[in-house]
Amino acid sequence: MRTALIFSGYNQRAVIALCRYFKSIDQQFVIVSSGVEDLIYLTDYKNNVILERTDKTLTRELFFKISSLYGDELVYCPTSEFLNMFVLENVDSFQKRGIASGMPPKEPYEKITSKWSSQELFKDLDYIKIIETVELDKAQVPCVIKPYKNVILNRVLYPFICYSQDFLKEVKEKINRNEYFGQRFICGQSYYFCAYLSRNGSFEGYWQENILQQPDGKSIVLAKACNNPGLNEDALMNIIYKAGYFGPLMIEFILEHDNFYYIEINPRFWGPLQLANDVNPQILDAYLEEWFGRSVTSIKTNASGYYAWNHGAQCQNLKKYPAINKLRNVKRLLFENDVYSKRDTINLSQKY
Repeated sequence: MRTALIFSGYNQRAVIALCRYFKSIDQQFVIVSSGVEDLIYLTDYKNNVILERTDKTLTRELFFKISSLYGDELVYCPTSEFLNMFVLENVDSFQKRGIASGMPPKEPYEKITSKWSSQELFKDLDYIKIIETVELDKAQVPCVIKPYKNVILNRVLYPFICYSQDFLKEVKEKINRNEYFGQRFICGQSYYFCAYLSRNGSFEGYWQENILQQPDGKSIVLAKACNNPGLNEDALMNIIYKAGYFGPLMIEFILEHDNFYYIEINPRFWGPLQLANDVNPQILDAYLEEWFGRSVTSIKTNASGYYAWNHGAQCQNLKKYPAINKLRNVKRLLFENDVYSKRDTINLSQKY
């Protein structure tokens, strides 16, 4: 039986959701912690840690050591863009050591994950708008300065959301202009389509209506599973499939003035992955069957359909999406649906 390999310390909410899923269906999994301060040690999954990293440096030797510590064949679980790119760049040597990448080849992955090249996939769909690119010198606030690639020379590049001319000027002065492009900031309701796309083109997925998000486009802290807002899922997945990609993915669209704008694709397990456990675990069942050769039918766990990260919502200047106007007691929703409030992570919840 193959064993799942999870790197902890990054995208931690997705890590916990994967651990919960694997435990629920008795799938073997092991964890590599990010160090002594890794929050995984405050959870029920601390005994699954087989190696503790001493620093953030990624080397092939680290993976070779992991392989030597665990005899069975391992399947890397894609939860971090930086880790994913490193694994894809070394896929052959890792495969020889018994570690499967858990991802498609590097070329389709890079095309899908790039905020620049992925736009080309949907340009011929008349019901999806592609945001017009603007020259950096002509960019006007509000705007977003986005990287062409997410990882360049072992550096992770992030978008900059610019609401003021002063901040836009600051961004343009500090970035390498060859690595970024500009687009108008789209203001509207954000939706995620979360799915697993199999090698044969079939898929399982659900829609998520985002409610609260940390500033600067960071983590979603409150969301709700919702109906399809009006897009053709089959067409979207067929385009991505023809691009050569298969695996987990999250696509973001923003509805502004009755127009759906494409924002990005994250071809990896996403932060609010707990919603998959709760409302559509068939996404993870499809992943399990493809990479671990096991066929299971998981049961939904949460009738509410909400996802929340209560601690993450305690920061200032949260982005409020229009969906919040339909809600009355947001604080209660955050508390009752907190991703860390379950028994397996209760010590982590209490730490906050």
